[in-house]
Order: sequence, then structure tokens, then C-alpha cells
Amino acid sequence: MLVVARDDVTAALRSMLALGALLLYVGMNLAVAVPSLAVAGMLREQFAERSGAEQAVVDAASKVAWLGLYKFLTGADAAAAAMGDIPVQAVLTFWAAALFAPLLCLLVSYDAAAADVQSGRIRFLAVRCRRSSLIVGRWLARSALAATVVIVVTLAVYALMLVRGEQLPADGWRHFLRYGLMAASVVPCWVGVAILASTLASTARGSLMLSLIGMVGLAIAGATETLGQGSPTFYKAFLYAPSTWPTGVAAYAGFACVFVALAVLRLSRRDI
Repeated sequence: MLVVARDDVTAALRSMLALGALLLYVGMNLAVAVPSLAVAGMLREQFAERSGAEQAVVDAASKVAWLGLYKFLTGADAAAAAMGDIPVQAVLTFWAAALFAPLLCLLVSYDAAAADVQSGRIRFLAVRCRRSSLIVGRWLARSALAATVVIVVTLAVYALMLVRGEQLPADGWRHFLRYGLMAASVVPCWVGVAILASTLASTARGSLMLSLIGMVGLAIAGATETLGQGSPTFYKAFLYAPSTWPTGVAAYAGFACVFVALAVLRLSRRDI
């Protein structure tokens, strides 16, 4: 299993598709995070201009605005209140990272099994290792690769803010690192979805389409009242506030295990 994971990471690092997925993820993150932070900065300036008061009044007005944003993201007053001391820049960076993480996972994982089934290479691989080891090894490898990218990009955004002179607290890096880890915690789940789709499809292109349909379907289900708790997207709101982080991480880990187990079961029973 670990040998499969090591070989898969090596192959991914040499893949132009993986490099393209990385660049796309970085670009989409910056395209959303930078304008959002610019808007946040403009709002801070407007608060100062309109109040014409002391800094304490300006800070109070800003805090009310950010608490409203936090309530919208978490859907709970208590969770939003617990985020009062967290810089809005870190929250917006996490929002962008978690938004595009499923796309990154799809691009690096959709061909995990389908490409080998399409080429017939799966017969050779099935002789060298068990099918369960093949799936779990590739899931571990691609989850580690995508999670590393998510964390590095989050910290890179933090460094960019420092260069731009953003007003951040002295311990701001801790918030960005924590949110980077929270964003990375969703990666194994979405990699599991893509790999499950890969075991269901017969071609890499079919796996790509099936993965996309599955992820969109889960996103829609997570937004409904009746099906919400049966979708991982429902639990993304739990990753914003410190008081609900354990619930969110546990939920995503549980979904990841379910998707990987289904992928192992499917490939084990598949006629190759």
C-alpha cells in the first residue's frame, strides 16, 4: 500500500496534468481571495471615513460587520461569536481554499483507476498488489499531494498579505495555518469521491464527468434541509469556528472512509 502511494506521488509530480491542476488552483484562489480582501480593506476605510470617530468606534463597527459575515458562513450565533478575534483575512482565505479544493481533488484523482482500466494496465497491477491496496495507496498519495498544495497556497496568501501591508495581528500566521489545515481536512473526502467515480467508469473521460456530477450533486444536496446532513458540504460551516472544528473534521473523515470503502468494494468486484 505504501509502495503504491510512493510510486503514485512520484508519477503525479511528473505529470503535466497535476502541474496544470496546481496552477489552476493557485490562480482561482488568488482570483477570489485578492478581490475579497480588497473589498474588506475598502469597507474598513469606509467605516473610518463615515464615523470620523476614534479608532475604538471604527473597530467596533468593523467587528459588527465581520460578525454578520461569520454568522452567514456558520449559520449560528454562538459559532460566529467564537470567531470574534479571528482576522477576517484568514476566514476569507479559508473560504476560497475550501471552495476550490474539490476541483483540485477532481483533477488529480479522477483517473486513479479508470485510466488503468481503459488501457488494460489494471490486469498487470492486480497481479503485483491487491486491488484494495491499489485504491487505498492512491487515495493516500493523492490526498497527501492535494492537501499539501492547499496548505502551501494558504500560507502563500498570508505571505502575500504581509507584503501588501495588510493589518494582521502578530499571531496571524497561526490562524492562517489552522485554516490551511481545516481546508486540507476536506481533501481526503473529495479525493475519495473522485476515486469512487474512477472505479465506476470505464474511461478517464467518463470518470471525469461522473466525478463532476457527483460533486455537484453532493453540493446541491448539502444545501437542502432534507438531504443536507447526508452530504459532506453540509459540514463545511463547522470548519469556520473553533468550537465546531472537531465536528467538521470528523464528518469529513467519516465521509472519506465511506467513499474509499465503496471504491475498494467496487474495484474488488469488478471484472477486469
